[in-house]
Amino acid sequence: MKNSTTPEQHMYAHHSNRNERSAPSQTSSTMPRQDTVCRRCGVIAQHIVAPGCGPHALQLRCEACNAHIKWLSTRSPEERARRAHEHRRVAMANKPPTERQLAYLQTLGHNGSELASMLEAFELIAQIAATKGGRDEHE
Repeated sequence: MKNSTTPEQHMYAHHSNRNERSAPSQTSSTMPRQDTVCRRCGVIAQHIVAPGCGPHALQLRCEACNAHIKWLSTRSPEERARRAHEHRRVAMANKPPTERQLAYLQTLGHNGSELASMLEAFELIAQIAATKGGRDEHE
């Protein structure tokens, strides 16, 4: 007997087989749903949060046409922001200070020692600005 699946259904079946290997502990029926627009069919609805594949933990799929909409993170927004901040600090520690940072430090009155990294300049700017009543936020 011939298989009656369409190529699209076959493609999604292939993805669902990969999903089974890396599925998170929650099932798609117990996961929260989100309102989003489907680019394929245009439906604005609460779509299905389903297991992801490969490095992706979760994905948002259209309830009407089963199209992939976007990848979702299992981390909270606060955790994602904390991790981004850590990665930004590591990257800044490995780069020399920029000309703009050095020029801004001069306008703040810093004529001191050489700075080894962009992170040192960043922290010094924050410290000087805070003591002079300047901006609390960094550039």
